[in-house]
Amino acid sequence: MRALAAILCLLAAAVAEAQDVARTRLIPETPAPGQPFRMEITIESEAMDTPGPALRTGAELPMLEEIPLRFAGQRMGGLGARGTTTLLVSGTAPRAPGTHRIPAFTVTFAVRKVRIPETTFTVRPLEPGETLGLVEATLELPDRPLTLGETVTGRLVVRHGEKERARGVWSVEARGEGVAFRSLGARSDEGGIAAEFEVTPTRAGALDLKVGAVVLAETRGARGVETKDRPVVLSRPLRILPVPAQGRPADWSGAVGKFRAGPVTVSKAKPEIGEPFRLSVTLQGEGNLERILPPEVPHGDTWDVLPVRERGTGRTPNERTFTYQLTPRLPGKLTTPSVRLSAFDPATRTFDRIVFPPVEVEVTGQAPERVELVAADPGAAATTEAPPAPPVSRLADAPDDLADPESAAPRSGGWLATANLAALAALLSGVAL
Repeated sequence: MRALAAILCLLAAAVAEAQDVARTRLIPETPAPGQPFRMEITIESEAMDTPGPALRTGAELPMLEEIPLRFAGQRMGGLGARGTTTLLVSGTAPRAPGTHRIPAFTVTFAVRKVRIPETTFTVRPLEPGETLGLVEATLELPDRPLTLGETVTGRLVVRHGEKERARGVWSVEARGEGVAFRSLGARSDEGGIAAEFEVTPTRAGALDLKVGAVVLAETRGARGVETKDRPVVLSRPLRILPVPAQGRPADWSGAVGKFRAGPVTVSKAKPEIGEPFRLSVTLQGEGNLERILPPEVPHGDTWDVLPVRERGTGRTPNERTFTYQLTPRLPGKLTTPSVRLSAFDPATRTFDRIVFPPVEVEVTGQAPERVELVAADPGAAATTEAPPAPPVSRLADAPDDLADPESAAPRSGGWLATANLAALAALLSGVAL
């Protein structure tokens, strides 16, 4: 055990003292404005001491709007005196000629972290008569302050260029503290492709939203059709307003948007007493539908109410359905409980009240009759007659009974019979002696 511990200590020391040398280069070294390039990050380590596979390089790369970067893979190699691993990064050169830099950053590997140094490169100017003709990307978001908790839909639109055509957009992501992001997919748009997404601010104040993606750009030239991955990064400053406390209803559960009451349905129009069925209400509109808590529906003398857990995410756009299990307690023509929801409208800065109207159902069967638990006999047949009163001991009334011999005589089970039996027992014991 001591030998094993010593070996582990030596390995730990070797890892801690490992010297990693990181170098970067661009291909081409001097790209044209807006030209895609490949960045190779080569890390040399001592033999048998490579840092291992990269874990989250995509999230650790600097997210730069002028120089978009995207992790493309890792290549392991090096059988000589030093171990080598190479990270491959796709990039796009800035549109402005001159000297540019990619700041230093840290990459996390399976064994340790490695610092990647700053990279400086030059973007050459265009040749006379040379045009770019590249795809153009723009970011579309509502041009107004957003409200905390509000969900808005945005688009990253990629337009075709004279020399390039956008064939696809994928890996749409966002970075920025205080923002929840969800990609909705890409589809063809007039003159290009649009990738839609949802943004939900989770913190009030000033935010800087950065949206990145990879565009598959296609070019046609003398060598035929070529396709290249072109990373894009676009940023937008956002101003997030808090939800006001004044006028906020007590039952407000975080709904922010413009909503209205949709269809109300029941799974059975003629249930029996005690038979559960489902009540479904559909909320329609635009806002943070996925983040709204189901409205509470209290119990009553007529209904037992239980919320039904929602399954799956396959909902109709701009709609969400809440489902409840109802169990009727009484027969007759009844109306289901009314479901109510409070929502904050960011356009008017006021709270709205959405009410789902009740539905009439006909409950069949008979209500159970009252049963007196004290007098009920579980083994006896059911009856509607009142049970006889239990016998009452007359021991406390003994003096009155002695004064009235006629009333005491018939009571063979009373105190007098007990006294006679006791005297007879004493007489018999005396004779035996």
